[in-house]
Amino acid sequence: MQIRLGQDMCLGIGKEASWAMPPTAYKPLTVLQQSLAQIASRRRRQDLGGGQFATKSQLIHTHIGGDISWQLAFGNGDDLLASGIGGQWRNRNISGLLTMLPRDARISWLVPDMGAGQTPPSFSLLRRFDRRDDWQHFHGLKSSRLRLTIGTGGEAVLGATVIGKMSAPAQRTASRLGNAMPSATASPPFNLNHTPSALAIQILGAESRLLRSTDDFALSHLTLTLARGGMTPLFGLSAMSPLGITDGLLAIDGALHLLYTPSLATILRADTRLRFQLTIYDETGHAVVVLLPNNLITNSEIETSSPALPPLLRVQFESRHTPEDSSSSPLIAIGMAELDAG
Repeated sequence: MQIRLGQDMCLGIGKEASWAMPPTAYKPLTVLQQSLAQIASRRRRQDLGGGQFATKSQLIHTHIGGDISWQLAFGNGDDLLASGIGGQWRNRNISGLLTMLPRDARISWLVPDMGAGQTPPSFSLLRRFDRRDDWQHFHGLKSSRLRLTIGTGGEAVLGATVIGKMSAPAQRTASRLGNAMPSATASPPFNLNHTPSALAIQILGAESRLLRSTDDFALSHLTLTLARGGMTPLFGLSAMSPLGITDGLLAIDGALHLLYTPSLATILRADTRLRFQLTIYDETGHAVVVLLPNNLITNSEIETSSPALPPLLRVQFESRHTPEDSSSSPLIAIGMAELDAG
């Protein structure tokens, strides 16, 4: 069951020092909807007792699962992005891969960490669901799927599918948030209706034409999914909550919706390899830069859902990382940038 949030519900997220250990600080999220709940696993007994006509079920395990989505703002959800990619925020010089960035911009890049034995961090969530200051603490959470949607309705939305250990009531003193937690982030959310975006697509291979949103096409929206296949709770013998979360392999795919033109449809067809970079800004000059250096178009089709709307070209793709890629070409790079006032 999805819960549409009202003014009385708040949600904060904090990165745990180790799995299922409560963090010391939380960041508030401007949550659009969430469906966090306990998920029970039951086993039906095979034997029938005297006078019984059906077997009874027995509770074996229980864990936390669900979806959350919130408006993307500068500094909001950056830890979850790092966990989904399996990387860390750092200053890394990949300027040779970038286009259309403003001058004097300070950029912190998030690139995948390929180090052996490194696992994505875990998180705690605190949920207040009424004015009586009742809190629920979800802990030991890891993200199995992240969805970054930019442009639909003008909003930039980050969503996560999480699995975790358990939940419990949280007292106000333990929550470190209390009623004072704001219902909105300090930075304004990214919204394409208020600030322009910049998109560059470069065809890889024989064609070297660089397409830009300002002259060749118009972006309707972008959907990007980062999934870790095989992430499941790890149960011990007769354990009522997980002992850990198995980590899966990262896969990245997505879809671009572009204003249709015949020349665009000819270029962006199936089996075409492309590189694209999208930059969106908020009202204060912050920017989020998404760079995917190597992608394969798996499907390209024209959408004509309504005669009143212009036709769109829907391009589905998956991000590829091949052995011949140099170390300077990551599978994905997400940047958080702000203009240097000095």
